[in-house]
Amino acid sequence: MSAGRGRLSFAGWCFVLSLVAAASLIDACGAGPGAGLRPNVLLVLVDDLNCDIACYGAQNVKTPHIDALAGRGVRFANAYAQATACNPSRASLLTGRNPTATRVLDNRTSYREALPAAVTLARHFRNHGYVTAAAGKIAHRGFDDREAWARHGKFRLLSRDRSESPRARRARRRQADRWAASGPGPGEGQRDYQVADHAIRLLNQIGKEPFFLAVGFDTTHPPLVSPRSYHDLYERQEVELPADFSVLPRGDRPAFRENTGLFQARRGSPEAARSATKAYWAATSFVDAQLGRLLEELDHLALRESTVVVFASDHGFHLGEKGLWGKSTLFERGLRVPLVIAGPGIAADTACTRPVQLVDLYPTLVDLANLPQPGPLDGRSLKPLLVEPGSVWPHAARSWLQRGDVFGATLRTEHHRYTEWDEGAAGRELYDHRSDSDEARNLADDPSQAAVVARLSAALRAAAGEREMAEPVPGGG
Repeated sequence: MSAGRGRLSFAGWCFVLSLVAAASLIDACGAGPGAGLRPNVLLVLVDDLNCDIACYGAQNVKTPHIDALAGRGVRFANAYAQATACNPSRASLLTGRNPTATRVLDNRTSYREALPAAVTLARHFRNHGYVTAAAGKIAHRGFDDREAWARHGKFRLLSRDRSESPRARRARRRQADRWAASGPGPGEGQRDYQVADHAIRLLNQIGKEPFFLAVGFDTTHPPLVSPRSYHDLYERQEVELPADFSVLPRGDRPAFRENTGLFQARRGSPEAARSATKAYWAATSFVDAQLGRLLEELDHLALRESTVVVFASDHGFHLGEKGLWGKSTLFERGLRVPLVIAGPGIAADTACTRPVQLVDLYPTLVDLANLPQPGPLDGRSLKPLLVEPGSVWPHAARSWLQRGDVFGATLRTEHHRYTEWDEGAAGRELYDHRSDSDEARNLADDPSQAAVVARLSAALRAAAGEREMAEPVPGGG
């Protein structure tokens, strides 16, 4: 064999080996999103954001960046929080456990009391070699897992608009309408703008390493202060009030008690309601703009194709439906959240109507990153729905609420919402979303629905874990 033929044979073997390696990579990548890979994770979590978003059907609300993210990922049309207060919802998301396990149903209790050894989502990623970093509000105040983060932002402690003098801020807060705009410009003085600034700096620092970056925005939490330019996107007279609008709560069930929010305490009128809604939409558009800045930087750093992006809210928000404002209900408007997931291998520009939960995010992100699943977790990986959003999904979404001394639990299937207060002793509710998306007609006492009530009641008690809570957790949150 000549030297030339020998060199050719060696080169041929190298070529064959390269083909084998390429085939293995293709096979791994073809198994689903992130298969065999370690994608980055960008988790964007917003406070009190409901589904008044253009890609969710609210065409009068301007959210181009959320819409663009949905255009390259999966938009979950029926995603639900485990609770309608910040702390219990975030505790469930970050631990992967339901409130029945965390024993958190208010804003004063730490999940560490019931789960002292819980490994939070970010800590699990850090334990497996990811650089973890955060900016803004992720856990509820005072309950952060500091050991989960390699780097952490401090912007939760800033005022909402540092460009506003203390005197001017006090004067504005004395106004009957607290939802007036702040100063001109894009909002550099506001906390969420600075949170985005910090997150962009973090991306530039850690973008070459596998990272888990969590970013929390909270402009949509009252008092709903955002720059004048975002208020100017909307006209108050063009705000349509919901069909079941009422100035005061309209009902005698536990969900209606003590719900004063940001509106009834000020004895609002329909015009005041339009002002509050306009301010909420302006805050939504401001948050959308900060998301846009993050996504633009992701593209600038050529990280889009290697990063799973999750955009979600911690719970929904009422804007006058049934006379309810804010959160702390077990109605659709209080529990339903926007949830968009985009990234490598994930179906683009698709909607999934299956009922999913925020507690599903922990196992989903661990699955997408090919990390070992910790246990126990109460959620399920959404990976099958990210590949094929129409896949069979025989699961329901469950949520809980402590209202005074009454404990509520609710089950959301693809067609129904079923709710029990004190296991039915304080009331039951059944709504058929195929014909009653506003949850206006309670069918729980309709004899024709007895079989549905029995089936959903059994499902709620069998799988929701209510019995784990021997005594109700005090406080409304």
